[in-house]
Amino acid sequence: MAELHSGTQAIDRASSLLIHVLESETPPLLTELARIYGLPKSTTSRILSALERQGLLLRDRNGAYIAGSVLTQFALVKLQTWQFRVMVILN
Repeated sequence: MAELHSGTQAIDRASSLLIHVLESETPPLLTELARIYGLPKSTTSRILSALERQGLLLRDRNGAYIAGSVLTQFALVKLQTWQFRVMVILN
């Protein structure tokens, strides 16, 4: 994990975990994320739970983490906007 700066450690950890989940080819499990980032499972669980409460992450039926409703909705709106702009340009 990148070097952490004083006062922002929780934000750095949460954003690193979120980015990892979003960039993973297969949805990661809690134990995998804790191991990769060298964090206790309890700390990792608290951070991931906070991201879940905010709609940024969601757990699939296997307990692995995937993008939550806030991010999927954001991506959908941006995709539709982009497609609309392309259609306008092409017509």
